[in-house]
Amino acid sequence: MNRGLVFLLICFLVSCQDKIRESTIITGQIKNPNQDFLILTDRENFTDTIFLNSDGEFSYELQLLEEKVFHFKHAPEIQLIYIQPNDSLTLHLNTVDFDGSLAFGGDSAKENNLLINLFLDFRKDKDLLFNHHKYNFEEFLSLSDSIKNAYLTRVNADEEQLKNRSEFFKDYVQNSIQYHSYNLNESFVFLMKREEDLLATSDLELIDSYRKNVKINKSDSFWDLAYLKFLDNYTKNLAVEECIERGIESPLCHRLNTVEHLISRRNVVSDLIENPYLKNHLIKRFLTLEITYADTHDKIQNTLDAIEDYNLLKSDIDFLNRLALFHEQFVVGNTVSNVDFVDVNGNLMTLEPLLTKPTIVHTWSAFSDSNVQRRLPKINRLREIYPDIDIVGLNIDYNQHRFWRSKVLEHQFDTNLELQVQPNPEFEDLYIYYINKLFFVCPHGKVRDRKLLIFDDQIESSILELINNNHKYM
Repeated sequence: MNRGLVFLLICFLVSCQDKIRESTIITGQIKNPNQDFLILTDRENFTDTIFLNSDGEFSYELQLLEEKVFHFKHAPEIQLIYIQPNDSLTLHLNTVDFDGSLAFGGDSAKENNLLINLFLDFRKDKDLLFNHHKYNFEEFLSLSDSIKNAYLTRVNADEEQLKNRSEFFKDYVQNSIQYHSYNLNESFVFLMKREEDLLATSDLELIDSYRKNVKINKSDSFWDLAYLKFLDNYTKNLAVEECIERGIESPLCHRLNTVEHLISRRNVVSDLIENPYLKNHLIKRFLTLEITYADTHDKIQNTLDAIEDYNLLKSDIDFLNRLALFHEQFVVGNTVSNVDFVDVNGNLMTLEPLLTKPTIVHTWSAFSDSNVQRRLPKINRLREIYPDIDIVGLNIDYNQHRFWRSKVLEHQFDTNLELQVQPNPEFEDLYIYYINKLFFVCPHGKVRDRKLLIFDDQIESSILELINNNHKYM
């Protein structure tokens, strides 16, 4: 071969390799996708939509200057993905078990598989809280600390892998484990305070002492899922205290799905969080929840008035106003018996024929497999204990009639008591904010109450109230 031609060929190959090294490639497949896209975001400066083909496969290229942990979202799920410049990374998952099936290959696969395995193990640790009554706070602190040390020992056990990890990633994992330990502590504090009006002075001192070592505004961890879970429980506890200081009764302040508690959540976050992206993210979240839990027109308006106190994006303000407009139809006292829904056969029908006695309408999604499996035992138990009420399921998966119907038949739900929302282009993106919510509806079709979730531990007392007071609302 001509030497000049060989030289040109070598230059061409080197040039191609350089171009490849300048790009980061992510490929993969999502089985049983809920949507035809996923979103990749660092939650601050970068967000992009990645579309799936008909087989759920995707390929995406980006220019990355430094290693970073991103969120990737495929509604309603979210997970982490660690990416280094020039990576060629693959991921595969099945939405039937989103987290449990997630697996990575290629560059940075070991790091990403470590992150998902930690996430799954962290989730199992929540089972400790079922036995929280067995411990005082000092004992639980010791337990959570030993769990943290066990994780640190495990992730640092393989010296060869440790050498290949960047300092950024090692710090990220260590911080994630630390915040998981903090999250267990804050979860324990919430349960302890909810069950005991007055804690022992020694417990209060220990809580204060432990919290002095917690760094709230640690920039490398802002969007880590373990950190966000810790922050959720930490601000929840501070919000209960702030709510009580505002003169509101303790039981109401401990109920997370009340407007009173949520106002305190945003008050706490506004004072506590320094990162403007994280602060606005949380403020928008709590304002959203305030609207969806508001049971009167005045509460909705008060929330809309509060928007002006924050530096939210115009798109967020527009979203909250649209949500408020949508939610107006569900406040207590409004009639919902004439709203059109779809039955399992695709026919339009209203609630009116089903309202022969006090009725609970609860919303659910067929895409949340764990909730689908928990749903039937819960409903059957309530129907058995309270024969004086009906329970109607309202599926929120618009444009997914065939999939919803298959889940109803698969799990042997009562097809006469299952409905689905109609597609509505103006409000379709809002249905997800009503998953697992309850609407207590009286026989004449008016909303009586709507503060609870289907898995709320106070549901039975509210059902008794609905039955006992039903005559007042006829």
